[in-house]
Amino acid sequence: MPSSCASNVQDRIRSIPELATLPETVSQVLFLLQDESYTALDLAAVIESNSTLASQILRLINSPAYGLERGVCSIPDAAILLGFDEVERMALGVSIVTVFGANRTGVKTLGPLWRHSLATAIAAQVIERHNHRQASALQGAHVAALLHDIGKVAIIQYLPEARDRIMRLLVGGATVPEAERDALDGVTHCDVGAWLAEGWGLPATVVDGILRHHDPQKAAEDEPMVHATHVANCLAKSQGHCAPVCDPEEAVHPFSASIVGLNSELANRVVFTLGRCRCLMGAFARGDMFSPHS
Repeated sequence: MPSSCASNVQDRIRSIPELATLPETVSQVLFLLQDESYTALDLAAVIESNSTLASQILRLINSPAYGLERGVCSIPDAAILLGFDEVERMALGVSIVTVFGANRTGVKTLGPLWRHSLATAIAAQVIERHNHRQASALQGAHVAALLHDIGKVAIIQYLPEARDRIMRLLVGGATVPEAERDALDGVTHCDVGAWLAEGWGLPATVVDGILRHHDPQKAAEDEPMVHATHVANCLAKSQGHCAPVCDPEEAVHPFSASIVGLNSELANRVVFTLGRCRCLMGAFARGDMFSPHS
């Protein structure tokens, strides 16, 4: 149970009107991607039910980053041309960015953080598909991975005093956990992110993945979502996709490695997939889903 001081931080986070509830389309996307039975048609229907989301995804696809020879005019057309996985990543990423009322300038300010979050989600998706025997338990690991640093976004945007104190402490030589606990009455971005996810009604497995992604040793063997999120985070960092305001490269915990079956084949598959997704990550971090004047 959080201390009274930590409870004050929790209350502040949960009382932010913009973060209190998820927009309906965002909620639909997040929950759909954790349903084993969902199809490409299901996702296309959700995207197309929200004209803003659909136009943002199409703007992203038609940005110079992809260098397509012809314009893409519909979500099904995008799925055929770029692949369903790419469109799924766009839907997930753009949906979350819009929760924070972002525009092109706002996204570019947090560009490295969003890029890291997307890279972690991509790595987690590879881990999900590698672990066929744990398919049900790992369904939606890429959702937890995309959201694993969402607490940092909330702190940066909505807790300016804490953000500034954290930066001063880091300059003074503190580690990220030390600085966050000092500035946030004993809690870290992991706690903040978990509070948000819990408030949004996301599954407990996703909440735990966010909460424990730096402390997988505190999770049980039957909590593979935590281990997948941790490993994905470490692998993303190892490829240079690091969030701002983070400690140096983090070693994969041996327990987590054993749970997700991390070996050279899986690691190489993650590296290959991240390489294939570099256009998406670049366009995403630049805020290409928004118009140039937004």
